[in-house]
Amino acid sequence: SFDNAQVGALMAEVLEPAIDELGLDTANIVELNGGPTDDNARLFQEGYDATVQERVDAGDWALVADEPVPDWDNAQAGVIMEQILTDANNEVDAVFAANDGLAGAAITAMQAAGLDTQNIPTSGQDATVPGIQLILSGDQTMTVYKPITEEVAASAEAAIALRNCEDVTTVATD
Repeated sequence: SFDNAQVGALMAEVLEPAIDELGLDTANIVELNGGPTDDNARLFQEGYDATVQERVDAGDWALVADEPVPDWDNAQAGVIMEQILTDANNEVDAVFAANDGLAGAAITAMQAAGLDTQNIPTSGQDATVPGIQLILSGDQTMTVYKPITEEVAASAEAAIALRNCEDVTTVATD
């Protein structure tokens, strides 16, 4: 697997200056996290939450919502984001979405609420086609591309080593 905490940290590395560029006294931040039963979701959040909490503690940002999305379900993410917008009176300035699907759902909900998503920094990851399209349209700020071919090659080498009763730690070490 990838270093998923680092993936989350990359989201924060890109969104933090974009949020600062908004010039707000206190930016209202949403964390739209992955499935609560998926350890990967915890790791992504751990990565971006370090920056979010630091900025909240400094008084620069307010965390208006920190919500998991069961099973990473995009339809549920849309409903959750609609509720967040209602609770926050549409005062959302940035969204840390744990993947491109959740980002797309959040963007759709914000647009339906009449918000200009081109001025609301929104993260994602997986570099999906819809995510890239949202970046090209200016509605999603970033995505994290993970070179899956490297992971697949290492997994195949490890599987062959296991089949041959070899020590897999010599096959892939990082």
